[in-house]
Formats: sequence, structure tokens, C-alpha cells
Amino acid sequence: MKSLLSKLIKHKGLAAFALTPLSLAPLAQSEIDKSGYLEAEFRYYPSEALFENQDRFFYSLGIAPELEWTSDDETHQVTFKPFGRFSSSEGNRSHADIREFYYLYAGTGWQIEAGINKVYWGVAESAHLVDVINQTNVVEAFNGEEKLGQPLIGLGLENAYGNFDFYVLPYFRKRELTTYDEPYLVSLPGLDRPLDIDEDKVLFESKNKESNIDLAARWAQSFNDLDVAISVFHGIDREGLIVPATLNEESLGTDLSEIFLNDQLTPEQKELANTGALFANLDAIALYYQNLTQIGLELQYLYDDLIFKFEGTSKYQTKGNYLSYVTGIEYTFADVDMLFGADAGILVEYLWNNRKDIDLTEEALELTNLEAIIGPDQVQGKRLPPMQGNLFSPFENDVFIGTRFNLNNVDSTQFVAGIIHDLESHTQLSTFVGSPRIGDSVRISINAYFLTNVEKNSALYYSRRDDMIEFKTAWFF
Repeated sequence: MKSLLSKLIKHKGLAAFALTPLSLAPLAQSEIDKSGYLEAEFRYYPSEALFENQDRFFYSLGIAPELEWTSDDETHQVTFKPFGRFSSSEGNRSHADIREFYYLYAGTGWQIEAGINKVYWGVAESAHLVDVINQTNVVEAFNGEEKLGQPLIGLGLENAYGNFDFYVLPYFRKRELTTYDEPYLVSLPGLDRPLDIDEDKVLFESKNKESNIDLAARWAQSFNDLDVAISVFHGIDREGLIVPATLNEESLGTDLSEIFLNDQLTPEQKELANTGALFANLDAIALYYQNLTQIGLELQYLYDDLIFKFEGTSKYQTKGNYLSYVTGIEYTFADVDMLFGADAGILVEYLWNNRKDIDLTEEALELTNLEAIIGPDQVQGKRLPPMQGNLFSPFENDVFIGTRFNLNNVDSTQFVAGIIHDLESHTQLSTFVGSPRIGDSVRISINAYFLTNVEKNSALYYSRRDDMIEFKTAWFF
């Protein structure tokens, strides 16, 4: 089981930073609030597994205690929220994380925090494009909703000109991917076999690697019914690009035709790249993290029961700049008689990006050490087939249609259901999230995810049979 705290202590200069909340909090006799939850989870995958080693049923136990201390004058606060999961899987879903562990001082019109925390940006339902501070916790939830705690120092200012938030992020957290018998394994389009992940070959564009100091800032202001936010981020991209890392040297020989092609690619050769024929000798992949400068815009306008939403980003990277946005509406029918007084909402959003193909030849040559294997003369003038942009950013021309229900009962029952439909390939991702409460201390969650018509060059192709039905029961204390 991996712990963020143990990683920080091993990292030079960050042991003291990890302990900042304890060292900065003033001593006082105020009572510490204790709460949290214990969760039992069951996951079932009804479709036949794509890979032989994948199981179809898992159970796990999660625990998330919370400790919070606030001074009598409410200017000082220390929060500690660890999380741990123990899973029947043989992969890495059994894990531990410090989601929050920070000290906060609140002054008049300003506040400062230091430690580990989670920061959320965004207004859209179907995708969170501007949300860039925290790393995605893929092993906890493949849909990107769960995040890892981020070491940070933050300054917040509030005045008549809006809310200003500034962050220094002194440590980068790598993205963990599912392994072994778990669903959502990593592969490449056209390969009906999982690829190992070589953790020792992770590659960074920044020479500082995990020690790179990232910077972020956000301004938010309300103009009557219009909410506006502009954000900027400069540092390491939280998304890791999949790069060929380890080749099977015995089958490789000296023939580059199965791995690299000349610069001039014919349509037939591009199709071979998309079907995975050129990756036949690949044993493992690694993740490559680019540097990123991102500018984000959030807009939300309320008109009676109708909400207009827009969320967009402009990303500047070595492997290609691109724009992305999601925009749409949410309309709420309040206290509907035929639904026994429930609130019913309709959500419609459009998702778009113009991400181009990505050339990862230099990174692949570095990781595979191909020049040493077959000689530099064999490598010169050859290029790896470009990875298509929608392999990493699948929502390039999609529509989301969903509904949200809140039954307004004593059990706070609510659920959201929706479909993301690709207008070009007709790939569909259907989701259902329901959550009734039983009494004051027990909540049941029922979640389902289904994929249909997945195209070969989609980021979802190697998960096309990983439909999931999930049951959770959480006891709050």
C-alpha cells in the first residue's frame, strides 16, 4: 500500500512541508471534531472480459476518518482527512492517500493555507476541463471524479473586485494506472492484450521531475446572475501520455517495419498504426509528462430555473497546442406533482476539442533504447506513427444528455443519469449514479457505467468490455 506521506518524507526537503499543518497550528484547548465513514464496496463487470487475466467481481473496504480543529476565534484551522482502501484485487486498487492535511489561517478578507489539499475548479457536468490542480485518482474511480491530495501553499484574497486565489505546488504526483486482474487496463488500440506499465521509466519534460514547482491562479467574480472565473496554470500536465517503453528484443530482430515508419505515411500505414500492428513487439509502456501552460474560462448564468454553462481551456504544450470546451444548459422543474414533489433537472452539453496527432518518437527512442539494440543507422530517418489526439482526449465532438432527480425526501435520495454520444464514431458512454440515505448514518450508492460502439482509435477502446455495476454502503460516524 502506497502512502503519500512516506513518499514526501523520502523526497528531500518535503518532509518538513508534509508536517506543516502540525508545526504551524497554534496550541489551544479547543475540541477536535472527529467524523468520517466506513465503506463496503462491490463491483461487478457483466460483460466477458477482454483480457484473460481480468476478473469480473471485486469487493473492497474503504475508510476515511476526518479530524478538524478550529481555534476559539475561528481564525486557525487544521484539517486531516486520510483515506485507505483494501481491495480483493491483485492490482494496485488497495491504496492509501492523504486527501487533506493542511493548516488554514483566515484573516479579514484574506486567508492562507499550507499542506495537502484538494482544489476544485469548473461548472460543467460531463467534463471538468479547467480542473488542473489535483492529480486524478484512476485506481479509485476511472471516470476522473476522484482526486489525489496535492501538496500546496495557497493565498486567497476577497474584495470588491472578486476572489483571487494563488497556489504554489512544490511536488508533482504521478498518475497510478490499474494493473493485473483489474478492469480498465492499459493497452493500445487494436491490441487485445494488456501492456505492462514500467514505473521505472516514467519520463518528464521538466528536468526537475517531481520536484518541479508548479504555479496556479484563479480570479472569480459574480455580476448579478452571471458568475465568471479565469484561471491560469503553469507546470507539469497531470495527464500522462502513453509511450512505448520496453520492446521484446528476441522478436524485434533488425526489422524496423513493425515499429517505425518513414516520415511519409500512406493512409494504409496509418491504418496499420491504428490497429496496433506496429506495436506487436511492445512489452511495456511508460507515461510521459509534458510541461503545460493552461488558461481556463468558466461562465455560469442563472435565468429563473435555467442555468447556462461554459467551461473552456487553451493548452500550450511542446506536443501541440489545442483548445477545448464544454457548454450547455441545465433546466430544473421544481416540486413536480407527478413525481411526488421531486425536483427534476434536464442537462444538455456539447463537448469539443481540436487536439492534433502527437509525435512521441523521441520519447520512445529514449525509453526503448532502440539505437543501442539495432544501431543508430537503422533508426535514422524513421518515425513512430503519430498517436491520434482522441486517444488522449476522446471528447472532440460529443453531446451529453442527462437528467438529475432530487426526491426531496427525508432520506435525501438523488440520482443522475446521462449519455455521452460521439457524433462521428457513435461511441456511447452511459452512466447512472444514485444515492439514497438510510437513517442518519448510512448511505447507499448505486453506480453503473456502460460503453457501446467503441471505435478502434478511441481512448476507451481497450476498456470496451469493462461495463460496471457498483454498489456501495457507507456508514458515517
